[in-house]
Amino acid sequence: MSLLEKYDNSNITSIVNYANKLVGKTIDNVLTASKINDEINIRNKGAIGTIIEEYWFGIKPNSSPLPDFDKVGVELKIIP
Repeated sequence: MSLLEKYDNSNITSIVNYANKLVGKTIDNVLTASKINDEINIRNKGAIGTIIEEYWFGIKPNSSPLPDFDKVGVELKIIP
């Protein structure tokens, strides 16, 4: 099952429910769940957001002016 099959990107409730699965998890948990073994420098500005965006939600980082979840018009924002 791919990351994109874990939530419906055209349904805001599905996106929020999937996001709520992050509660209580560490970045290491996300990387482990995503089977990522890459060396990631978390000191880089935006690294945590990129990890959540790419490895949890399966959204490739880009400079598109469209929202991350364009089917529902929602932009993903990561805050500490």
